[in-house]
Amino acid sequence: MEGMQAAQTVVFLHGLGESADAWDAQRAALPSGFDSLAVDVFGSDNGSGGAAEFSLDAAADAVLRQIERHGADRVHLCGLSLGR
Repeated sequence: MEGMQAAQTVVFLHGLGESADAWDAQRAALPSGFDSLAVDVFGSDNGSGGAAEFSLDAAADAVLRQIERHGADRVHLCGLSLGR
């Protein structure tokens, strides 16, 4: 669409012991022009095998798959480690 700019996508990655819903408040506070995606790193939908079979490579692949499904070409990445 000429003259229209696509929304910028922010991808949120939760910390250890949390889930994607840890980012609900931040996602709700994003200004217009931003879209968001919160990836459940240990979720059953991401193909990483769950916490018992976790590997960094599998988690990275799962995040990339979620971004591709979301349809984003470029993203802003926001994450943290070991919870809040």
